[in-house]
Amino acid sequence: MSAQIAPLEDVTGDLFVDRHEELRLGRLWIQDIPLRHLNSWALVGRRRTGKTAILVKLFNQVFDEQDRVVPVFITFARYVKRAEPISYYEFAEEYFGSYLRCYLAFRYRKPTLIKEDADIPQLVMVAEELNDAYAIELHDNYERLRRQDHKAAGRAQPGAMGH
Repeated sequence: MSAQIAPLEDVTGDLFVDRHEELRLGRLWIQDIPLRHLNSWALVGRRRTGKTAILVKLFNQVFDEQDRVVPVFITFARYVKRAEPISYYEFAEEYFGSYLRCYLAFRYRKPTLIKEDADIPQLVMVAEELNDAYAIELHDNYERLRRQDHKAAGRAQPGAMGH
């Protein structure tokens, strides 16, 4: 398989050194996912030591070189420098949107969905165009749960996701 565009921007390029063992271990762990012969895997290190760079490289390799395990990359970087903490609604939207974006990009080999950071309404349109029943059902369930939560909390129901 050959993606013409790397889904995530690799900012390290040739500066990526001495991390090939971590990549190898990550790839081995991912290969075991379909076999369910796995334990949790953690990448731990001090700030600014290349953990994200390893995960970006691993994501791009897994996206491009296999078709059994959907790679999912979720980042909350846009919330780090905000004065107020992320709300659980923002967390849920970021998490769900990232999963749906990665799933559709991987399944249909459309890395531009990730590069362009498509939002949930755009992703739903893509799922409908592709007639992807799984993605549509995921979104419908997400919206149903979101509406139930708002109703149970006694809040006014917000508009459509991403608006």
